[in-house]
Amino acid sequence: MRRQIALKERDEALATADETGASKEVIEKQYQAKIATINAEIAADRKARAKEIEQAESQAAQNRINLIVDGKTRELALEAQSLKDALANIEKKGKAESELRQSIIEASAKKVREIELKYAEQTFNELLAKDKEFTDNQVEQRQKNADDRLTQTNKHTNTNKLTKQTNKQ
Repeated sequence: MRRQIALKERDEALATADETGASKEVIEKQYQAKIATINAEIAADRKARAKEIEQAESQAAQNRINLIVDGKTRELALEAQSLKDALANIEKKGKAESELRQSIIEASAKKVREIELKYAEQTFNELLAKDKEFTDNQVEQRQKNADDRLTQTNKHTNTNKLTKQTNKQ
């Protein structure tokens, strides 16, 4: 739209150039400068919109992650999103930026390993606690069974003693 207006203004200026004494070359250069300015503004607007969309997508992803109930899955998703956002913020493609990307990726991989280790240790400790509880229950049950057998044996022994005493009399 703005380009069309600039084109129309140029055409009008060129049409009246002979009457006004204006240089057609100057009018054309002014038009080219105006088009370059318009193009730069459009590019800046597009870049700003793309950044807004990127931020909205990142926020939407963050909101989806917050809905995840499982701690490990949520932490891994947060780290993945963090890596994605960090890499998206690096705009240039030079050697320094490539090294920065690699450094970010390595730091993220380390963080993922830490998360995996944390939950592996947690799972191990939970299994260990369950195994201890099971073992304690088994020991307790065996002790109870042994006590019951001892009680039964004592009753049987006492009954035999009473029977023998009664038979002696």
